[in-house]
Amino acid sequence: MHSKNAAGKDLCIILLFCVNETFKCLLPHHPPKAGFGNLYKLQCCQMDFIVAFLLCILSVVRVIITGPYLVVLVFLFLIPLGMYSPCIREVGTLGPKPALIGHRGAPMLAPENTEMSFQKTIEHGGHGLETDVMVSYDGIPFLMHDSNLQRTTNVQEVFPENTTQNAAMFSWDALEKLNAGKWFLKVRPFSCLGSLSEVDQNLAMNQSIYKLRDFLSLAGSANKFVIFDLYRPPEKHPYRNAWLSATLDVINQSGISPHLVLWLDNNVRPIVQSVAPGFRHIMGSKAPIDELLRNNITQLNLVYYEMSSEDIRKYAEANITTNFYVVSEPWLFSLAWCTGAHSVTTNAVHFLKDIDRPLFLMVRNKTGLALQERGTQKTVRGLRIMSPGLHHSFSLPLCMNLEHLCLGVPCRQYRAPSTLHTSIPGARGEELPLTCHLFVPATLVRMGHGDNDG
Repeated sequence: MHSKNAAGKDLCIILLFCVNETFKCLLPHHPPKAGFGNLYKLQCCQMDFIVAFLLCILSVVRVIITGPYLVVLVFLFLIPLGMYSPCIREVGTLGPKPALIGHRGAPMLAPENTEMSFQKTIEHGGHGLETDVMVSYDGIPFLMHDSNLQRTTNVQEVFPENTTQNAAMFSWDALEKLNAGKWFLKVRPFSCLGSLSEVDQNLAMNQSIYKLRDFLSLAGSANKFVIFDLYRPPEKHPYRNAWLSATLDVINQSGISPHLVLWLDNNVRPIVQSVAPGFRHIMGSKAPIDELLRNNITQLNLVYYEMSSEDIRKYAEANITTNFYVVSEPWLFSLAWCTGAHSVTTNAVHFLKDIDRPLFLMVRNKTGLALQERGTQKTVRGLRIMSPGLHHSFSLPLCMNLEHLCLGVPCRQYRAPSTLHTSIPGARGEELPLTCHLFVPATLVRMGHGDNDG
């Protein structure tokens, strides 16, 4: 309060000084004599007073505007000094790249939860397959995410009177008649990736609803682990109380190795552990470590923003790994990697596989923040970030193939000065990686919004 009064007092003094100085010409020590010349001088003096007074006012206004602007500018300049990001790390503390689990397969390349979708995930090197399981009216487990068949089949054409009916209320004979791929070519849920090849279009057009048995056989033959949400049938369904046994029978008969099955449903876990002891168990929520160990839980499956680096570290010390879902953007995958996630469920196995290190990793060593590893020849080589709160401008690796992304950012390649690559011993200028000059938003250091539907 005192500072505000002092500032107001200073402002008043400035204004009074302006008025006093400009009035000197109006009130001379010797009154002017009558005559045209003296009248003209008086009018000029009046004009000088007006101009001087206005200039003084403008100076005061300039101070009023410039002061807060400079305060805000200094504040913004200092923000990076207090910024926290798991991608600012000590040398050698970055963990291995998270494993990639195909979210309903590869839904950017093929209709979700179909054979084609899972084949694409396997082709692109996915480590696991995620899906959703229902039980048909006659007891056949099949793959379907939505409660009804409207979005991903042509049920409106084949069974127009049952369009909104729960998918589990159809018999397998009825489900077999539906097409599960044409919708994908019409809707193109991920249209930014461009058109499919003619071969893939024909393949997608002929996809059908996939049986759980066939899905497990495919995963087992490719040695991929599986994780799935199991939906209990609605009331008045013949398998309302036998859905679990119907599902476990199919798993046992499929031939898949039990250690490849990650069991997620917590409500029936004790039963499953007693009849299928070889399954690995995963929890869909955070819990005390002693409780997880007591229930033989070896992994957590969580939305990406629910865990911190410290949480992941504590669970990892107890041999409990962490999976994040759904992580499909390269920057979010980089953040999950820096945070310490052991695996991620993703829609984008086909381009996350090409990211060899986090996009915006910064490491500290004795010489400050520096690049620690070389990029690969087939990817864009670096990301140059200019930050006033850091030691200097520096180059960071950007190991992603921009041809496969929907970023729409202009990129200019150039060779970075060798002084910026202090941790590459003996590197000559022509050997230094190319860098890509991009503007990086502040949101890169924070967890953003994404698809949270598992």
